[in-house]
Amino acid sequence: MNPHCFFYRRFIDPLLRPLRRTLAGMIPEGASVLEAACGTGEQSLIIARKAGRVLGFDYNRTIVECAQGRIPGDGEWTNLTFQEADARDLPFITDGEFDYATITLALHEMNPANRIPVLRELSRTARQLLVADYSTPMPSTIGGWFTRMIEKMAGKDHYAGYSDYQAAGGLDTIIRESGLEIVEENSVLGGIGRIVLCKASKIDA
Repeated sequence: MNPHCFFYRRFIDPLLRPLRRTLAGMIPEGASVLEAACGTGEQSLIIARKAGRVLGFDYNRTIVECAQGRIPGDGEWTNLTFQEADARDLPFITDGEFDYATITLALHEMNPANRIPVLRELSRTARQLLVADYSTPMPSTIGGWFTRMIEKMAGKDHYAGYSDYQAAGGLDTIIRESGLEIVEENSVLGGIGRIVLCKASKIDA
């Protein structure tokens, strides 16, 4: 197994499971779901237990292969597929093709210039958008301190993205500037994270 995949599956995925289950609980049975930045596939697998169709994608081919390797070979997961793609440009997906699009803990680590284009493209593909990421400001708790330390350990560029995300106002700012409206929200991970359900409204050019 790829070392990156092993690390995430062994240490990160278990920590994020409560967040992932809460997000999946906001999706109705039988819905079609597009997951951006699917990573190791943990979120897609949880959603696929109740959804009619799930397509997870990531720009990193190695990570996509890791996710594909998690699909059980029993033939019962025909509703779940993974592929390599760039969230800023999804020409193979038609307008409103999915009931929901999701993106989890990815916006904060992106180049700031990519955040709004990503949300706008996802809102084109789905009727509603579920976005999970860090709260702003990060709570002054042990969990908040631990999260900041993890972000610093992830590298200079990663931490720069996290710092910009926090300084810019986090999800509220990104979603507002993307032309979307928050209609439901859940606090998760002891206040460290938020999951927001947004209307995929028409974006004015």
